Amino acid sequence: MVDLLVIDDVDAWQGIVLETFNGIYECDIASTYENAVAKIHGHNYKAICMNLKFFSLHNGRKLLTLLRDSFAEVPVILISGYFAGSMSKLQDRYPNIREIISKGSEEQHEESMKEFVKDLLETTSCLISSIGGPAPLPVTGTKPGILSWLHLSDLHIGCKERGQDWEALRDALLRDIEEHRKPASDQSDRLAGVVFEPDLIFVTGDIAFRAREEEYQKAESLLKSIWDITGLGKDHTFAVPGNHDVDREAVTNSKLYVLAYKEYAGQKTAGERKGWLEGISELWQDNGFLGFIRDKFTRYMHFAVQCTAAPTGTYYVRSVPLSGANAEIVGLNSALMSWKDGEDTERGLWIGEPQFNEVKETMSQDASLRIALVHHPREALHEHDAVWTWDRVEKQCHILLHGHLHEPGVVCKHDPEHVHLCVSGGSVHEDGIWRRQHYSYGRLNLETGELDLYLRMTKPETPDPIYVRDILTYPEAGASGCVSLNIYPQPPQ
Repeated sequence: MVDLLVIDDVDAWQGIVLETFNGIYECDIASTYENAVAKIHGHNYKAICMNLKFFSLHNGRKLLTLLRDSFAEVPVILISGYFAGSMSKLQDRYPNIREIISKGSEEQHEESMKEFVKDLLETTSCLISSIGGPAPLPVTGTKPGILSWLHLSDLHIGCKERGQDWEALRDALLRDIEEHRKPASDQSDRLAGVVFEPDLIFVTGDIAFRAREEEYQKAESLLKSIWDITGLGKDHTFAVPGNHDVDREAVTNSKLYVLAYKEYAGQKTAGERKGWLEGISELWQDNGFLGFIRDKFTRYMHFAVQCTAAPTGTYYVRSVPLSGANAEIVGLNSALMSWKDGEDTERGLWIGEPQFNEVKETMSQDASLRIALVHHPREALHEHDAVWTWDRVEKQCHILLHGHLHEPGVVCKHDPEHVHLCVSGGSVHEDGIWRRQHYSYGRLNLETGELDLYLRMTKPETPDPIYVRDILTYPEAGASGCVSLNIYPQPPQ
């Protein structure tokens, strides 16, 4: 199997790159746009090395656009003699680009050439080792047979109305997670009485408020602080976008915006909307429409590349091997059609058959546990989508975590062959410190199916936010603030 495609129209540099990978990776060479397109469509390459001089030509840009729109999972390494542009802006436009490596001139010093070869080999090896996501992760921090996680949602970083409270609420969250690292016997009464040892971190959307770069920088800082406390990292972190992660300014002037949103908003009857949805499903095959959708999430995607284990799209399936089990994390994008306030109450949102079918094709048949992440709840989706897509997600996944409602909640559905648990995550940052904020810690016994959800909330009407046990959402659960359920079908009594 061929691993790499090298695109360069200079024979000397083709030879240097081929020599670098000799005996390590199988390589193809393309020296024209037409040749490169044919090879890309004919092979499943693990990575592509491309001369930036070639990229600067019109056809080079066309080639990167093709890769971005149709082969988003293939990483691209640009090789440059000298690059003076903005890497972040380049990646915003072409998310496939993972690295730019300077090659200098053909007359450069031998030591500089050795440095180029070393950088090229190390970067390529790192990218190829992470194809399909990071390498399989051992479960850390808990006993074998246990999977545990932190669930955060609706951070709304950057909201001016709540901006003065973000630092206080962030510090309260970090302090609560850190205090739960103590042995249960050393914890105060307001803590859960259990050590938080998460294996994974889930963030179910509305990370930013207006999808601005500085908002995602603050989100990255928050996650790094949580990683420092828990010993986890980006390879253990999964996120999906929400409606506040949509850059509305990026699509306001698009003709497709008019088609995909304003006309959709005018569809009043169920029949009209169903017909429109079928039309949008057909548009899913159009690269222009997909580019329009992608532009809405450019800044979110840059955040996902930096901070999550699933950086290749706004929806995905990621395998997480466990001791004695194989789990899958399914990320879904319910904000694809997001464009305005009130779209949830109008049921104007959509996951869509094309997205679900694409995700389902990548699911493993032997997964013993699937956890789905999505921002919006079922009742925010178009009636047709809520019936067709949501029901299929429930059948494929044991647990679904979502946000958007700003209130925690747990709904468990039982049938003889399948149990589905739907968990609303509340909000980490909503309406200021005087309102209750929420997050949760889940601990699942993979053998028995017993799940404990420890619900945490900030104490209302206090000058400084402090997390306590959430005994208000489910008073019947008692003083622990823990909801206990079983997610495996039980034999009839």
